[in-house]
Amino acid sequence: MPTENRSSNTGVPGDQLPPCADDVFKSGVSVCLVGDVPKHAAERICQSLSAVTGWKIDWHYIGGRTHIKALAPAEQHHGEPVALPGRKSEPTEDSDVFTDAENSGFNACLDEIVKLGPLYTRADPGEVERLRTEIDQLRDARDQISTNYNQLSYAAEKRMEELDTLRAQLADLKRRHDGLHRDMATIAGREVPKGCTVADYAAAAIADALSASAEPSAPSSCTWTYNDDSFAWDTTCSESFLLMDDGPKENCMKFCCYCSKPIIQAPHKAES
Repeated sequence: MPTENRSSNTGVPGDQLPPCADDVFKSGVSVCLVGDVPKHAAERICQSLSAVTGWKIDWHYIGGRTHIKALAPAEQHHGEPVALPGRKSEPTEDSDVFTDAENSGFNACLDEIVKLGPLYTRADPGEVERLRTEIDQLRDARDQISTNYNQLSYAAEKRMEELDTLRAQLADLKRRHDGLHRDMATIAGREVPKGCTVADYAAAAIADALSASAEPSAPSSCTWTYNDDSFAWDTTCSESFLLMDDGPKENCMKFCCYCSKPIIQAPHKAES
C-alpha cells in the first residue's frame, strides 16, 4: 500500500499545512486509520491528543486515507508510575449476564490502556500545591461545619429539655385548673354558712384545693382551742383570738392570722 508524507502545499490558498513530523512518520506507532477527515480537522485532533497524553501525535496519508501515529515521549520518568486496576473476573456458567457484560467491557478498556505502555504521573508542582491548599481549606470548612453542627445539636437538645419542662408545667396547671373548676361547681351547689359571703367561702375552698395539691406535702396546721376562762380561742402558735360569735369555722376563717397555717378547730361544748 503506498505510503507518503503529506505535502506542505495542496495548491489551495489558505490550506497550507506542514508535513508530518519526521520522527513520528518513521518511528511512531499506528493509532488509527480513517477516511474522509478534513485536513485541518485531523491537525486539530492530533494537537488535542498530544496535549492530553503528552505523546507526540501527527498524521499522514496512506492509500488515500488519514493515518494517525503517535510517538512516546523520550523520557517517562518525570512522575510516579501509575498502577492500573486489576482485571475483572471472567464469565462463568454461574455468573450474572449483566455483571459479565460490565466486566468484559472493563477488561477490554484495560487492555487498550496497557497497549500504551507504562503510565506516569505528570503533575505540575504548582498545581499540586494549589490542590493541597484547596484540600486544607476544604478540611477547615468541614471542621467548621462539624463544630456548628455540634453547637446547633446541643442548643436543640437544650430547647427540647425546656419544652419538656414547659409541657409538664402546662399539664400541672391544667390539672389544677380542672380541680378548681370542680371545686367551684361544688361550691355553687353548697349552702354558704351564715355570715360568710360567697366570695370568702369560694376563696377558702380554692385555698384548700391549692394547699392539697401543693408540693412538697401540705404545711403543718395551727389548732385553735376555745378557752372557757378568757372566752377567746387559743392557738398553737401561742396567740389568742377573740370571736364574738361561734368559732373560726363558722366565721369562715381558714388560716391563722398569726402564723398563716391552716386552722384546725378543736371541738368544744358550748356552755348553756
